[in-house]
Amino acid sequence: MALTIGDYVCTQSTTQPDKIGVAWIYVTRRQVLAIDGTTVSLSGQETADFPEHSPPSPAAIEWCVPSYSAPEEASLAAVTGGVLYQLALTLPAPYTFTDEQAAIDARNLHRNHKFVNKKAGKAQPELEASQAFDFHVLDHRYPW
Repeated sequence: MALTIGDYVCTQSTTQPDKIGVAWIYVTRRQVLAIDGTTVSLSGQETADFPEHSPPSPAAIEWCVPSYSAPEEASLAAVTGGVLYQLALTLPAPYTFTDEQAAIDARNLHRNHKFVNKKAGKAQPELEASQAFDFHVLDHRYPW
């Protein structure tokens, strides 16, 4: 694939899972502003991050422009050869539940239990590790 002015080049990295098993994907993109022989001029970067369990489609990523991000120059070989940038993101498939409705019901039951315990001055209910991960996925996808 030939690189042309207006194309986007990206970087992508993934963190290690935290204590409940959630890993985050950090992506950046820059637009090709000019190609002069073997030198490519790139725009300032745009960034995004999202949990690995619920990646958006590449077209639906909500890009953020940092307060300061300088344009950059790189060699054409480094950009097209995948050394510094890649031409397309490779995002994993979203996490799927064996029974999503059962997970939603368990989350609602846990929330109710927390509320009742709080009103009664009791300790909060403990979560199992798999529940914590499932509840995080649900909270991210359905933040109600």
